[in-house]
Amino acid sequence: GTEWHVGYEYLRGKGKPDQGQPMATGADGIARPLLEFDVLGYDRSTSYVRSIDKDITETHMLTSSFSHVADSGFTITNDTRIKHYSRDFATTTPGACDEACLSSLLLGGSAVMAYGAGGGMNYDQDGWGFENLTAAHFDGDVFGMKNKALIGLDISYQKDDRVRGSWTGRVNDQGVVNPAYQMPGAVQSFNYSQPANARSLDLGLVASDRLWL
Repeated sequence: GTEWHVGYEYLRGKGKPDQGQPMATGADGIARPLLEFDVLGYDRSTSYVRSIDKDITETHMLTSSFSHVADSGFTITNDTRIKHYSRDFATTTPGACDEACLSSLLLGGSAVMAYGAGGGMNYDQDGWGFENLTAAHFDGDVFGMKNKALIGLDISYQKDDRVRGSWTGRVNDQGVVNPAYQMPGAVQSFNYSQPANARSLDLGLVASDRLWL
């Protein structure tokens, strides 16, 4: 007999990435998480996430599963999956609080900290891929002996394009204890003429044969 099953899945995610708390350098020259220094007004609820941060993902997956069983003992199977995905990502990375910054905070003063990674990474990502596994199975008698044989070909391909973004009108220096969330003047742009591209093609061959009395 013959069976063929086709399925489709759609996944969408929307959130804001949180890169955690900054490191602070104490008088001993050792950097530790700022939370360990008991700074007045600073606790684990302090967040450096900004209104412009985002992590929006979309994934489409189409899956096909086919099998045909012949009376001669042969079975042909084919499993295929095609996937397309996209991601719109922007995050804020808190920088480091040096000795002067920490000293001011411990004395009850204020301190300003520059965000790391140029204020945070942001990119527009788009990609797709597929995998196909085709196999032939045999289960029967050969010269009076039991025989199970399998031969198959696995093909996998991935394509990924990513474009780095840049910001204008974004404030990259923030108060350590009371960071600003709203960034009303920030404008994001992408240079689609200079994408980062990645391609991957994998081929696999599988074969096995068993004979027994």
